[in-house]
Amino acid sequence: MLKFKIDRGNLILKLTLLCLLLLSRFIYVYTTKNILYTLGYDLLHPHYDINYNGLKDIFSLFFFIVESLLFLFLKRESVLKDYILSMLYAIYLMPLNAVSALTNADFSFFLLSNFFIIEIILVLSAWSNRRDVSFALKKVHDTTKSILGDEHKLASFCLIVCSIFILYKIVLTGLDYSLILIGGENYDKRQFMIELVGSTATTPFGRFAAILTNLVTYLAPVYLLISLKQKRALGIVISLLAIVSLYSMYFMKTQLLFIPATLAIFLLGKLKSRFSFFMIIGLFLGLLLCLFQWKIGGKTTLYYVVVRRMMYDPTWLNTIYYDFFKTNPKLLLTDEVILLKKILPHVYHESAMSLIGTKYFGLSNASPNNGMFSEGYMQFGTFGVLLFPLLYGIIFNWIAKTYASFSKDMHILIAFFLATSLPNVGFFRSSFVMTFILMTVVIKVTDMIQIHTEEYRVRLLKHGKVG
Repeated sequence: MLKFKIDRGNLILKLTLLCLLLLSRFIYVYTTKNILYTLGYDLLHPHYDINYNGLKDIFSLFFFIVESLLFLFLKRESVLKDYILSMLYAIYLMPLNAVSALTNADFSFFLLSNFFIIEIILVLSAWSNRRDVSFALKKVHDTTKSILGDEHKLASFCLIVCSIFILYKIVLTGLDYSLILIGGENYDKRQFMIELVGSTATTPFGRFAAILTNLVTYLAPVYLLISLKQKRALGIVISLLAIVSLYSMYFMKTQLLFIPATLAIFLLGKLKSRFSFFMIIGLFLGLLLCLFQWKIGGKTTLYYVVVRRMMYDPTWLNTIYYDFFKTNPKLLLTDEVILLKKILPHVYHESAMSLIGTKYFGLSNASPNNGMFSEGYMQFGTFGVLLFPLLYGIIFNWIAKTYASFSKDMHILIAFFLATSLPNVGFFRSSFVMTFILMTVVIKVTDMIQIHTEEYRVRLLKHGKVG
């Protein structure tokens, strides 16, 4: 059920936040169309496909005002889902609204993408978490021993996983900790590593290594956050080394981004105000800083490394995936969906990512990862764009329940994982399911074990078998 939270005392604040969102969008569009047009991407995309259309921007702006009002005034009863939507809105949904005007995308893309944005907002606002039924027993000693019962025990689990992964990395590639950020060399090294790991994928060691790598993807930043909170130097060093080790193997830039993001989240966790307020303020100030660096300092480093990578590229790729699958057969769950892609007969002989890479970037290993809007469209077309937000809502609800007992800063970190990963990797793709979802399942299973143990003790108490 949707609930509007309109408090006259907060009305001025929310209208101020709306103005900040509008200013943020203006700065984003202005910097993007001017900076990327001159920088260019490659010979196939000399201007990053920037082809600004002012009329479409006016239409997009109308939708953006409606979307922002829904985002600001709809109440979300789950704290974690509020964090997820706040980050998604700033990092992905606002740029998705603007990309139609920036690239002069098809009018059908413009309509579908904005309906998708509105549905995401409604889905995350409509479904609330119900409190779990608890027993009204007082002074009952909890005898459960879940290995992830609290953040201290979670830290121990993270320490084991991260330490084993660091040893695995050293055995596999030695002490080579290359931190290449830009250039074609990182794609070559990534492809080499994929082939090297793939050569042992079917062996017991290969399967164990794959699970270990998947777990450390998100457990390492979690361990870093816990270690910062607990002021444990060893944990900070081990977690940082695990993150750097993973990047030096696969050169996924998001991995390095986890380091400054986790430090920022550690500080944000101490703030008492509503998170969406600081997210909007941070978005505005960050874009303003990029504008000043460009206009005053004549440099575009911040924009290129952060804004382009996190905000423009995912939405730009949405338009590319839409362009391809608008005139080609849809995947119908035969690719980009874990397990089903191994069962159902494939529509194409190559993966969707390879097809896009070859046709639009001239490289089959260009790795144009993409998710959210394009994930639904590549599977079922328009129906998929309308269906997938509902599926996301079910999973977001499950995630919110699983992490309900975690601290505020941990909620922010989990939201950051989702907001930065999902626009680049499909929700149902194996690379996301076997990383974030795997970590969440591990925590959920141990939580269920704890609940069953408590219920069993209650039964014993009722029958007088426990003193």
